[in-house]
Amino acid sequence: MYPESTTDSPARLSLRQTGSPGMIYSARYGSPKRQLQFYRNLGKSGLRVSCLGLGTWVTFGGQITDEMAEQLMTLAYDNGINLFDTAEVYAAGKAETERGLSRKHIIEGLKASLERLQLEYVDVVFANRPDPNTPMEETVRAMTHVINQGMAMYWGTSRWSSMEIMEAYSVARQFNLIPPICEQAEYHMFQREKVEVQLPELFHKIGVGAMTWSPLACGIVSGKYDGGIPPYSRASLKGYQWLKDKILSEEGRRQQAKLKELQAIAERLGCTLPQLAIGKVAAEGVARCSRGARGAGAEPALSSPSLSAAPAWCLRNEGVSSVLLGASNADQLMENIGAIQVLPKLSSSIIHEIDSILGNKPYSKKDYRS
Repeated sequence: MYPESTTDSPARLSLRQTGSPGMIYSARYGSPKRQLQFYRNLGKSGLRVSCLGLGTWVTFGGQITDEMAEQLMTLAYDNGINLFDTAEVYAAGKAETERGLSRKHIIEGLKASLERLQLEYVDVVFANRPDPNTPMEETVRAMTHVINQGMAMYWGTSRWSSMEIMEAYSVARQFNLIPPICEQAEYHMFQREKVEVQLPELFHKIGVGAMTWSPLACGIVSGKYDGGIPPYSRASLKGYQWLKDKILSEEGRRQQAKLKELQAIAERLGCTLPQLAIGKVAAEGVARCSRGARGAGAEPALSSPSLSAAPAWCLRNEGVSSVLLGASNADQLMENIGAIQVLPKLSSSIIHEIDSILGNKPYSKKDYRS
């Protein structure tokens, strides 16, 4: 596990924007067939999101300039991404700070975020980490209030346990309130249990989908730390000593050895290691989409010509709706978006080969019984 944020923030905002103030997007629309395969319902809600989203943790307001941030958002949108994730705590509010999930902070915090973002509402507001000092009923009532007031369309959770999500759902049903539709969870080749075992059960039981983050494990899976800690990399930044220690640990060295084996598979498939990693996450996770996806709205076109070859994965599993990408420059973003083109190449034999190298495939109780 990676360290959690020290700030309990409700306004971890996922923005499904279609031309917000101060941002100029060229709206291009693809055919319904291409849209259907790139856009997924968020959980079992009617909200349609791209299966790849753009996150702003670390980079926006910190590592990159405002000009580069705007360029990345425009580039992401032009390539089919309609989901942008930010939070009060990112870059001390620049990336969009109080603490907790009380009614007071949820309402005041969201209002302040909307003013900074120059938006009337966001599509999804996330409760980032549970708040043990606030009753669950108060949090669910506050989330229902901001939705009824038009400040958000839906709400979700981030870094909550399955038990906490079920409690929120039960409270919502008991008092005729609005339940969460999505959980944000860390998911990559070296962390799989929650997303591959726990969240699919919640999806089937109560319709809660998953939006996953850190597909490259803070850059570890990219292979750039094979020879140590490069200057200007995330692990070299102030406040990321924990990441540096993890990379240089014995477990970190074992992970790097596995990544070298995976690099050979990536070369065989004609893709980069990051693309393979994101594609693997997409195949195991994003493809866990709702099979009964209802009609698509106006969505930007996906530039990848290979997407139409990926529907088999979309029928394989259910649950994860979108994977959040991080990028500090345009080339990096386009490389990550290119992971979509790897999906058709990830046959069951390739997935088995990757799982054999990783040696960490999680199994549910159902798997053991079968």
